[in-house]
Amino acid sequence: MRQSSRTISQRRQRMRPKRPAGRRLVSRPCNWNKSHRTKASSRIRRYAQTVGTSTFRIIMYSYNYYGSRGADMDTQTVPIGGFNVAIPQGFSRLNRMPDDPPEMTAYATQMEQSAYVLFLQPIPADHAMPFGDVQAVEDGIHQALGDDQGLIEVVSGTTDAKRNVIWSIVKTVSQSEGVQYGLTLHPDCPGFVLHVQGFANEAGTTGIREAQVYEFARRHGWIDNQGQGWSCDPYDANYRHGILMNLSEDSRFDDFFPNHPLSVVRKFILMLIRYN
Repeated sequence: MRQSSRTISQRRQRMRPKRPAGRRLVSRPCNWNKSHRTKASSRIRRYAQTVGTSTFRIIMYSYNYYGSRGADMDTQTVPIGGFNVAIPQGFSRLNRMPDDPPEMTAYATQMEQSAYVLFLQPIPADHAMPFGDVQAVEDGIHQALGDDQGLIEVVSGTTDAKRNVIWSIVKTVSQSEGVQYGLTLHPDCPGFVLHVQGFANEAGTTGIREAQVYEFARRHGWIDNQGQGWSCDPYDANYRHGILMNLSEDSRFDDFFPNHPLSVVRKFILMLIRYN
């Protein structure tokens, strides 16, 4: 376990992947290089300067009260591209940055174990990940991953409103700041695709989930004494690049660690699917 010295107020300048000209997002759906990740972390850090500790506690209570699966979470409605998008009530809107695209809006929140910054904007349909083609997205992510990254999941389906949706989660590991989970989610909206990008960082004491699940897995024979069986790419057992997904990042453990950043990301996905 590690003690993070960074708070959300110390992490807030913008992290925004840039799409290479003339290329669909499927070709590099997680183009999150070090510069972009640093900007996002800086923006998150500055966020806490605008809200107090009492506000953080209220947000944390709200997430716990409405349950780890996000089914009945309080929501707020924000207009994006002429379409009203429901997001969790606990997110506060951030001030615009000089280089923000005109239709992009940013939001952030913090809980006991995670800090989350969210970016929303409309994009043309031909810039989105291909609905239903999970394999193409997996392949694109595998080609784009850095040495400090790993694929967690790619899922395609429909929202409760019968809109096509596809998303991916990629982790980025830092020795100094712990693990950041990056979400890219594309629901199909009338006339455009909504580009949802979220980054959830570990906050406070980090590594708790990983340490506890590792010990549980060792005791139950899921891994051997050398740690074999702990890490594996979720879709390609032969893929070895970067930092592979580990057993603690399986969704079956989310309910046991509801404030962990990965649990928060998945909870947000479920909420977005239900209310949009």
